Amino acid sequence: MVQYRNRLDQHPHVSPDEAEKLADVSRTFAFRTNSYYDALINWDDPDDPLRRIVMPMAEELLDNLDPDHLHELDDHAIPGVQRKYESQINLLVTDTCAAICRYCFRKTQLNGDEEVTTASPEKVAAWLTEHPEVTSVVITGGEPLILSTPRIDAMLAAIRGVESVTDIRISAKIFAFNPHRILDDDTLVESLGRHSDDGNRIWIGHHFSHPREFTPEAVEAVRRVRNAGVGMLNNVPMVRGVNDDPVVLAEVMNRVYGEGMTNYYVYCLSAVRGNRSLTVPLSEAYRIFDAARSRLTCSARTGKLVIQAERANIGILGVDDGRIVFQVWHARDPSLEGRIFSFAENADARFLNEYAEFHHGTFELDVGH
Repeated sequence: MVQYRNRLDQHPHVSPDEAEKLADVSRTFAFRTNSYYDALINWDDPDDPLRRIVMPMAEELLDNLDPDHLHELDDHAIPGVQRKYESQINLLVTDTCAAICRYCFRKTQLNGDEEVTTASPEKVAAWLTEHPEVTSVVITGGEPLILSTPRIDAMLAAIRGVESVTDIRISAKIFAFNPHRILDDDTLVESLGRHSDDGNRIWIGHHFSHPREFTPEAVEAVRRVRNAGVGMLNNVPMVRGVNDDPVVLAEVMNRVYGEGMTNYYVYCLSAVRGNRSLTVPLSEAYRIFDAARSRLTCSARTGKLVIQAERANIGILGVDDGRIVFQVWHARDPSLEGRIFSFAENADARFLNEYAEFHHGTFELDVGH
């Protein structure tokens, strides 16, 4: 049975001295991992990429970035319903994960500082019925699939009952973090398949970030749910020391494609407190992405490099002639979608607001920071 681990001082691979040195980090940002994922880590290597995904690092306390950079806590229409875009909501159903990524943009929400409370499935369905312009629901958290199967089933049944909702996605890292949640519960697979049909299927938004996460157990979990009729895509964050290498990133994306999933987004990390040491400057991120893309089979080249702003997803189109070029792909204000803009290249800029023109040039798009 997979055991969850929430305390550094009780972790079998963390010495008492290391636990003491990192105590302030784990008090500031929640720590959680599990015995399955820990078994994938090379504990003799302090820079092991999977270790960097889940284990606290002293560098997390060295920046002064915004704990809620995307201002998600201000945007809840009813408890748990975050109005991301005109046609899309994020439904935050839990603040618990199978393990906590050190680069998570919801670090403070997972730390108990801000409680995530979700309205009942019936109230969510009623709200959606009153807002037929919302056609897409992204179920997220935390890790939605860590909830009990009856709760997941009730939630999906309620949302599926709203005629105007044509897209349901579940954001899930659990296939990589603890695939036994899937493998040990046939009723969960049955529920996901039952609520997914050919004309209006449910999609899982995976977060496979490194080739070593594609274990036999993870692959089998993906295949069982995929064979139940559920659509699959993958969002991979680009993380310093994890996959900021075109060979590694290409291997992830080729494995995703090979398992019948769609490469969707490669995310540059958000400007959230504790994240800076794990970020990659945007110009460098584009060059890594472009080099990785050249290693993909042609039909696997569907992924897009993006950075999240408060009110938009911004694509990074390229770096050319001293400028970095962006395009608004999805925005709270639909009239901004498709707009292209560029900034003078800054090799150190990790976020949009670190370009001088964002503040002092002709940039006028209302997308937030």
